[in-house]
Amino acid sequence: MAIGIYALYQCITNPHITTTQRIVWLIIILSVPLFGCIGYLLANKTNKNNGAAKK
Repeated sequence: MAIGIYALYQCITNPHITTTQRIVWLIIILSVPLFGCIGYLLANKTNKNNGAAKK
C-alpha cells in the first residue's frame, strides 16, 4: 500500500516526464497496482541515473 502511494506521488510530481507519459503511468499504476508501482519506480530510477551520467 505504501509503495503504491509513493509511486503515485512520484509520478505526479516528476518534472522529467511529459503529461502523456504521466497519464499512461498513472493508468498503469492504478490498473495493475503491484507491477505498475514497481515498474514505474524502476523506470524512474533508471531515467534519473541516465540523466545524471549525461551531465
